Amino acid sequence: MFHFKQFSIEDIGATMKVGTDAVLLGVLAEPMATPQRILDVGTGCGILSLMMAQRFPNAIIDALDIDEKTVEVAAENFANSKWSDRLHAYNSSIQNYTPINDEVYDLVISNPPYFSNSLKNNNARKTLARHDVRLPIESMLHHALRLMSPHATISLVMPSIEAEKALNEAAFHGLTCIQRTDICNKPGDQAKLSIFNLSRNDARPMPTQTYAMRNSDNSFSTWYRDITRDFYLWSK
Repeated sequence: MFHFKQFSIEDIGATMKVGTDAVLLGVLAEPMATPQRILDVGTGCGILSLMMAQRFPNAIIDALDIDEKTVEVAAENFANSKWSDRLHAYNSSIQNYTPINDEVYDLVISNPPYFSNSLKNNNARKTLARHDVRLPIESMLHHALRLMSPHATISLVMPSIEAEKALNEAAFHGLTCIQRTDICNKPGDQAKLSIFNLSRNDARPMPTQTYAMRNSDNSFSTWYRDITRDFYLWSK
């Protein structure tokens, strides 16, 4: 069980566990306007949905995952939170998902399966969670646009080595990267993660920001502590 300031997470049985990738996306996702409805694609244990519920107290969050057991874990985490009335977990892919009453979303957020050509895991559930065999980036963007309101934002996290492919696909779908954050492990290291906020509006893109998650002594950097202070118990 992982305890945060305002919620707790059990990730046993979920294909995607609690990790810093999701936490980083949860704090760096920046919608163009305060969202009323949020879609979490590939929710895993549900950490992103819970972070969105904390950050946006009026938002309804719908969470999707194709793994039935994982959805059960996320639903239990939602039920045990103080935002249970605003959080809903569905066993569905984004390709097959149609929201109730054809609602649209102001923010689509995802820590998607992003490995394209790497060695597959022997565990079939983990392969589907981590590799794009069922959700390539072009399909993700196409269906996200289908479900988005006109002024919505798509927020994604992925390895930096996959960043240019993702940005090319975003441009092909008429999306502008309005904010990109590259994250390295320690100062001077190459970036390992990239977080994008994408919009189909003609917003001016901001310069890429690069930050280190840890100091040279392996302690968490001031930047990481500052942006996560509302969530981690050790942050003041």
